[in-house]
Amino acid sequence: MAVCDCYLYCPICKSKMEPYTPDLTPSTYGPMDSDEAIGDTARPIDIIYYCPNCRYYSSLRRVEVMLS
Repeated sequence: MAVCDCYLYCPICKSKMEPYTPDLTPSTYGPMDSDEAIGDTARPIDIIYYCPNCRYYSSLRRVEVMLS
């Protein structure tokens, strides 16, 4: 098994992303309407990481791959 750590790095500026925790309850947390936020902003409840440099929000998770 192998795990790629590429989900931990921002695809825009390549810096290390930080864990993201939504600040509202899931029932009231709708799409992000911001000119500055980019990435997976349609479903903010699924966001796991964000980039503090360029404000990219990501819902990517770690994936284990079987090597043959």
